[in-house]
Amino acid sequence: MVGGAVAVVALRPARDRQRQINCRRNHCFLGYFTMLTNIFVALVASAGARSNGPTLWLYRPSVVGCATTAILLVSIAYHLLLREIWSPQGAQLLADNLLHYVVPAGALLHWLAYRHTERLTARAPLVWCLYPTLYLAYALARGELLGSYPYPFIDVPTLGYQQVLLNAVGLLGAFVGLGFAVLGLAHLVAKSRAP
Repeated sequence: MVGGAVAVVALRPARDRQRQINCRRNHCFLGYFTMLTNIFVALVASAGARSNGPTLWLYRPSVVGCATTAILLVSIAYHLLLREIWSPQGAQLLADNLLHYVVPAGALLHWLAYRHTERLTARAPLVWCLYPTLYLAYALARGELLGSYPYPFIDVPTLGYQQVLLNAVGLLGAFVGLGFAVLGLAHLVAKSRAP
């Protein structure tokens, strides 16, 4: 639940910054995988804070595993590919660190503490790929309609579709690898708690 609260707090300065920008680039908040994934993590954490209700399905191990994998990809991809292309200051720097480092670390710690009651199969990370794949389709369609793309590695006018798809396959491969690591952690945690 704390991770969800941190994600919500971190999203506000980022949203406020987007409002200040002349949205001629048209990414405005919900165009970014980072923002959507932090919202996903916040929803999952909020569902976990409730013992019943219509959103409890969000707290199933398969959904929590997908959210954990996605937010870890956000952190790693940001650190390796994006952090050098801008220099946030003040509240934006705080939000940047919360969204890209604190929330992912919190999600990983939550995953380690999570009660893994449902045994996830080896195909779970492949099913989780639906989330970033749908995001890619959304980002490319949105970019085509609006004429701009949220990330340089999916910027079709600059790179062309062939390179963008190669980049996407590379990121999807990283997502699958992270997914298997997250799945392996779940199995280790479940085994360590077994009587």
